Amino acid sequence: MKTNSVNHLDYLHLLEHWVSNSRQYLTTAPWDNSIKFYAEGTSCHWPMQTNCNVFAAYSVLANDPDMDEKVVGMSREELADDALALLGFILKGHKSGSGMCGDGDKIGLSWISPLGYERMMHGVEAIWERLTPEMINNLRNMLVMESDWHTDELPLVAGLHINNKPESNIWSACLLRRTVDMFPDVARKNEYLERAADLFVNGISIPSDAECEEIIRGKKVSERNVGANYCETYSLDHHGYLNVGYMVICLSNLAMYYFSCKKRGIEPPAEVFRHVKELWALVKKCTFRDGRLMRIGGDTRARYSYCQDYCIPSWLMMLDKFGDTDVPELESGWLKQVKKEMDYNADGSFMSKRLETFKEKSLYYYTRLEGDKASTLSMGAYWRRIYNEFEHVERGENVPTFTGSWHGEHHGSNLVRDDIRSVSFCWEGAQGATAIFQPAERSDLTEWQRNLTGEVLGTGGTQAREINFHSEKSFPGGFLTSGSIFGVNKHPLGEGEPGEYRVADYRNIFAALPDGKTAMCLQSATMTRNLFTAKVSGISWKIPNDIFNNFKRNYIWENGETEAIGGPKSVGKILNLESKWIKVEDCMSLHLAYGGDLQLYSPAEREITTCTRIISMSSLYCDEICCGLETESKLHLLGDKVYDLGYVLRLGADAEEYQKETPPQQIRNNGNCRGIIAHGADGRNYLLIGNFGGESQDIEIEIENCKSLHGISESVEIPVYNGKAAMTVAPESGMLFTLIPA
Repeated sequence: MKTNSVNHLDYLHLLEHWVSNSRQYLTTAPWDNSIKFYAEGTSCHWPMQTNCNVFAAYSVLANDPDMDEKVVGMSREELADDALALLGFILKGHKSGSGMCGDGDKIGLSWISPLGYERMMHGVEAIWERLTPEMINNLRNMLVMESDWHTDELPLVAGLHINNKPESNIWSACLLRRTVDMFPDVARKNEYLERAADLFVNGISIPSDAECEEIIRGKKVSERNVGANYCETYSLDHHGYLNVGYMVICLSNLAMYYFSCKKRGIEPPAEVFRHVKELWALVKKCTFRDGRLMRIGGDTRARYSYCQDYCIPSWLMMLDKFGDTDVPELESGWLKQVKKEMDYNADGSFMSKRLETFKEKSLYYYTRLEGDKASTLSMGAYWRRIYNEFEHVERGENVPTFTGSWHGEHHGSNLVRDDIRSVSFCWEGAQGATAIFQPAERSDLTEWQRNLTGEVLGTGGTQAREINFHSEKSFPGGFLTSGSIFGVNKHPLGEGEPGEYRVADYRNIFAALPDGKTAMCLQSATMTRNLFTAKVSGISWKIPNDIFNNFKRNYIWENGETEAIGGPKSVGKILNLESKWIKVEDCMSLHLAYGGDLQLYSPAEREITTCTRIISMSSLYCDEICCGLETESKLHLLGDKVYDLGYVLRLGADAEEYQKETPPQQIRNNGNCRGIIAHGADGRNYLLIGNFGGESQDIEIEIENCKSLHGISESVEIPVYNGKAAMTVAPESGMLFTLIPA
C-alpha cells in the first residue's frame, strides 16, 4: 500500500460531521463569557483533558483550508472563535491563570496535568497565528509553572508493578522539552532539559538499563535509571495487567513531541527514541492489519476507544520516523471502522449508540471518550496535511512484521501469529486469564473478557480474578500453558455480605498446536464456598456481534444452524444445541471432547463491560459458546465441580467432516488427570494430558495403533506396549505429545 493511500481528508470529513453533535456539550462559562468549556468543565483531570482534546479538534478544523462549512454547520471564523474560547478556559483555569474552573478550583500541577496539554499542542500550532500576545504569554506562564513543578516536585519513580509510571514519565519529559523548544529564553532551561532526560530514560525502561553504558546528556543511562517499567520482553504491567493499550499510550506521547519537533525543524534528542523500535515490534504483533488492537491481556475499559484511538499518532511516527509503510493500511482500516460506527449512529457522534449506558450513567466518562477520538483524528488530519501526506516516506530497514511468536513470562502470556491464525493465552490479564483463537486477520471475531477460560460469577457489582499459579512452555509454532485462578465477587449487593470473596477455582490447560490451525484445552471450575451464582459458563467463547459485523453471526452445528441477531433487535436467547461441535462464520469451529453438550447464548444486552467501578457500563454485544450454562441464580456448594470439560478449536470450514472422520477423543479420567486426543491439520494426532491435582500422579492410558508418544512440551519419548502407555504427570500441569503411529 502506498503511503499516500490515506489522506488528511479521510480524517477531516469524520471531524466535520462530529462538530454539530459535540456542541451540545459546549457551555459558555457563566463567570467569564469570553471562555467556553466542553463537558463538565471542572478541575478534575478528565474534564480538563477532554477540554484540551476538543479545543485541538476545533482548532485543526477551523484552520484547514479544505473544511466544508456547510457540513460543519458554521463558518471557520465561528469555529475558530470557539476553539480560542476553549483554549482560554484552559489557560485562565490553570493555577497560573486569572480564572477558575466549574468547581471553583484551578487545574494543573499534578502528575497527569501535562497529558491534556500535550494532546492539544498540535491544535495550538494549528491556530498559532490567531493567538493574541496575552494568550501566548498565558501559555508561557502555564508551561513554565508546570515545568517548575515537574522539575522540583514530581517524584521520579519507576517499577514493574509498584510505581509503574512509563507513560506519565514520558509526558512529563515531553512537556519540559516542549517548554524549552517554544520559549528558549526560559530561566531554568538547562534544569528542564536535565530533568527531561531522566524522565525519558525512565519511560520505556527495561531491567538491563540498570547496566547500560549509553551516554545521555553527559551521564550514563545506568546513572539516570531508577527502575524498569517494562520487562526485558517489553511486557507492561500497567493497571495491574498485561496492558497493550498503555504500550500504545507511551508511543503516542512520544509521537506528539516528535511531530512538534518536526514542525519547528528540531531534531529530537536520542533519549526520546530509546526502545521505541523494540516496543513497536511487539505492539505491531498485537495489531490487526485493519488497525484494531489485539488486546492479548484484555482491557478494563470500553472497547475500540481511548488507547485504540491513540494508535493514530503512534502509527504516524512509525511511518515518518522509521519508515513503516504498513501504517497506511492500519489507518485505512481503522478509519473505516470509525466511519461505520458514525454512520450507524446517524447523529454525528462517534459512539453514542454503542456507549448508550455510558451516556445514561456517566456523561463525564462518555464525553471524555468522544474527545479522545476527536483529538486523535485531528492529529491525523493536521499532520498528514502539513507534511504533504508523507509521500516522501520510503520503507525503512528492519521494519517489524505483524507475524511471529512472543512469550512474556512476567504475565504468563504467549502469542503466536502467522498468516493463518492468531492465538494467545494470558494469565495475568485485565480480568484474569483470557485467550484468543481465530483466523489471523478477523479482528471482528476478537473479544477478551474472560474469553475461552470459563465463568462462575457471583451477584456483585463487579467480578475479578486472582492468580493462584501458572506455567508456560513455548515450542516452535505453539505453546502449552497451565494454571489456576480464583474468581472473586466484588461489591456484592446483599446487606451483611463480605465486601469481596472468592467464588471458584478455575483450572485451564491450553495448548496451541504446531500444526498452525488447532488448539486444545482442558478446563474445570470448583466452588470455593457455598454461593448463589449469577452465571455459570464452561468454555465461554465470546463472539462479538455488534455494529462492526452488522449485528449478524452465522453458526452451524449438528442438525442445526442459525443467524444470531445482536444489537437492539436481540431478544436474549439460549439455544441448547444437542451437539458436540459448532462452526462459527464458516471459518472456525469448536469440538467438545467431553463435558456435556454445547449451548449458544445471545444476551439481550451488551455484556462486555468496564470493570473499574461498582456500576458497570457496557460497550459490546457478544454471543457466547458455552457448556453447562446457567444464567439464573442457583445455589452451588463448597467443593462442587460446576463444569469439567475438554475441547478442541480449529480453523477452517470443514467442521462437520472433521467431527465425522476424526472427532476428538477423551482419555479415560485417572483421578485428577484428564486427557484428550485431537487430529491436527498436519495429519498428526496430538495428546494433551493434564493433572488438576496437587500431587504427582502415575497413570496408564489406552491408545490404539500407536508405538510411542513423542513429547512436544518436554523432551521425552514414552513407549506404548500392547496399546497402553504409562507416565507420571506432575501436579497442576500439562503435557503435550504427538502420537507416533505403529
